[in-house]
Amino acid sequence: MDLSEKRAWAQFMRGFLEDFRKPIARDGREHVEYVPTQALTEYFRTVATFEGKAIDGILYASAKRANATAAVLFADTNAVSNPEQDSGSDACDAWESGPTWLEMVTYWEVEYDPVSGEITPTRD
Repeated sequence: MDLSEKRAWAQFMRGFLEDFRKPIARDGREHVEYVPTQALTEYFRTVATFEGKAIDGILYASAKRANATAAVLFADTNAVSNPEQDSGSDACDAWESGPTWLEMVTYWEVEYDPVSGEITPTRD
């Protein structure tokens, strides 16, 4: 990739990340606002590669906390090691054997209110 292609890609990614970080108004149209970033994120997850390797996620500057980094990880249940599975717990029955690159260190369930944005734990 020559410098002009790299520049065009960098400009595109800068615009994408700016859109990605924008707060979405909770006005009932959230699903429409998220579509462009979801489509591109799905492309990164399933098609795009970097230096010949699949992309495992996206790091970006947090829109909620100054000087913080947020992450989107492209991991399904097959990519996560579940220590509870080996101990006979049924907390997460979906895990199957396969190559793993993440380890679940804690698990909790929450309820999310899309109107208020509140997150409430449903179990300890």
